[in-house]
Parts: sequence; C-alpha cells; structure tokens
Amino acid sequence: MLVQMGKKTIFITDDEINTAVNNVVADARENIMLVSPWFELKTHLMDKILDVLAAKIKIIVLTRPETENEKHRAALAELRKRGAIIHIDPVLHTKFVIADDESMLMFSSNLIQTSLGRNHECGISTEEKDIIEAATNNVIQITERRSGSIESGQITRMTRDGGNTKSFDRRSAAVESGHCIYCNALIPFDSTSRKVRCLDCFKMDAGNARYCHGCGAPRTVSIDKPLCKDCWVRLK
Repeated sequence: MLVQMGKKTIFITDDEINTAVNNVVADARENIMLVSPWFELKTHLMDKILDVLAAKIKIIVLTRPETENEKHRAALAELRKRGAIIHIDPVLHTKFVIADDESMLMFSSNLIQTSLGRNHECGISTEEKDIIEAATNNVIQITERRSGSIESGQITRMTRDGGNTKSFDRRSAAVESGHCIYCNALIPFDSTSRKVRCLDCFKMDAGNARYCHGCGAPRTVSIDKPLCKDCWVRLK
C-alpha cells in the first residue's frame, strides 16, 4: 500500500519494506548506514550487505550489544570481519537505512527475517535531504553521547555543492579509540586504565565486564585489569 506523502516521500508497508531495503542496499554506490537493534546471518538482506562490503562500500552500523542474542552476536562478528564499522547502543530501538546520503528508509521493522518477512510493519521511503540529514545527525549524537568521540573517518556525511559531492568526517582530536568493557561502545582509550566504561554504563554501574578495553574482543576482564593479554603486551 504505497501512499504519497510528499514529492519525495512515500508510505510503505510489509513486503514493500523488505523489497525497498534490499534494493537500497544493493544499489548503494559509496556508503550505507544501517540502524537496527538486531541483525542475523543467512538472510537475503544479510547476503546483500556482505556483497556490498566485498565491493568496498563503507557500511556503518548502529545496533545493540552482541551479548543479548546468539544470532545477533554471530551477525556482528561477521560484519566486523568483513570491515563494517559497528557502534553499540544498549537501549537502541530506532530502525532506518540511509544509502549514499541520498535515500532513506525508516520503518518499524528490525532488519531480521521475522520482522521483514512475517510481521505487519510500516514506514516511509524518502529522498528529502533535511530528513536524511536529521537522521544522520541523530546517529552522530547517539554515538558521541556514548563514546565521547567519533573515531576518525567513521561517519561520513555527503553534501552536494554545485553538483559536486564532498565528504565531511567527524574526527576525534587525535584520540585513540578504546572500548567500554561492559557494552563494547567506542570510547577514548585510557592508558591509565581508570576510565574504561562509557558514561551510560558508569552511571548505571551496569553488568559484568566482558570486553577488552583495547581491541573490544570478548574476554575475561575487569575494571582493574581491562586489557586482554595480547593488548596488554601490545599497548603497555
């Protein structure tokens, strides 16, 4: 049920979302931003995402921690291995996809098979630049709030000036990135090992330490000993 909302915005539902997401990912030329609480392997969409990564197109992911779900953990591990840039937000509920900073899909569906192929879902497809910029800024704000900085070159915003495309990077001021030992969010690396939690986890005194502050790999760590053996040797 396509409903025209504006010159460049339409309302989409159910299978239209699945088709639109797959097409937007497959047609991307330079960069894709994927925002969804959950991902899983062995789906038609994930196959397309991995094909895009193989074609050296930049993919940025904002999602929930991999500790919450085995399928999600496996999907994020594969995305990382293929070169996707992963940002973590433990309370994320937003879902949208932006391709080449020119087209965006925002919807109620998670990017997993049960949501895309079975549930009743709805959303919008838009090419409105103001909406796309607002959504991109929202991701930047979430990531900066959790990490305190953005690793150099990780989020690229594309604008057009006289028909020429320009890239603008949000860069941290020469800060080496580390990982929150609780949720794996990117935070500035602290060589003193005193600030090894993101602000949200510090405030909540959340959970058990399970990620290396240096490399972000799942490891047995603690606030007193936040580095895995390999990172301790490499960084000390």
